[in-house]
Amino acid sequence: GLSSSRAMGARDLRWPDKIVVMEPETASHLIPPVGRFRLALLCGATAALPDGQLAQATAQLPRQPKASALRWCLNADAAASSSTAVCIAIEASRSEEAPAKRPRVAVSNAGPEGTVRVRHILFRHQQLRQPDPAARREGAARGAQEAEAAALAALEQLLRDPSQFGRLCRELSDCQTATQPGKLTGDLGWLGRAQQEQSFEDAAFALSVNAFSDIVSSGRGVHVIQRLA
Repeated sequence: GLSSSRAMGARDLRWPDKIVVMEPETASHLIPPVGRFRLALLCGATAALPDGQLAQATAQLPRQPKASALRWCLNADAAASSSTAVCIAIEASRSEEAPAKRPRVAVSNAGPEGTVRVRHILFRHQQLRQPDPAARREGAARGAQEAEAAALAALEQLLRDPSQFGRLCRELSDCQTATQPGKLTGDLGWLGRAQQEQSFEDAAFALSVNAFSDIVSSGRGVHVIQRLA
């Protein structure tokens, strides 16, 4: 027979035989005063991945839940009928200090109050409908999923070696900023509120200096963002 489980609704599975029951079950986890953890919701092939493999594959992505979920899906059995993952990152507190082994990028004078300076790598794809006057080319990705996979690969390389940003940006980015010389490669300058789409703005302003964002989707495509100041 089928193993019993729990579900809200699903009347056809509760009558005439109780294949599933509608009894809520809760669990709690105490967040320490300092630290962070991730909550993973896995379904299909991702649920078959061992806990150790899940943790090891995304050890460098503690603050990138979307990238973590995508990595788990890509690591799951490709022949499976379904592979789904949701990741939620929770952090009790955050230090404003720059992460270790991540060299500071020299920037000019501090910008206006309430602004951040960022650079990015943009991955456009063929499902985008709006023209982008700031794009240097159309993306090679056929859809958003391919663009996100390419962004994940770039993000993982950058987290291992941030000094590769210039090379990767010139090679991969579909934004005109990729053609800017030297340390200005990918630089969007000082950005204030309401200058970018909400998803991009939220990601940029949430970053500490020198940190890399999660995979960010906007009307321009898929971004990997680094805050410079």
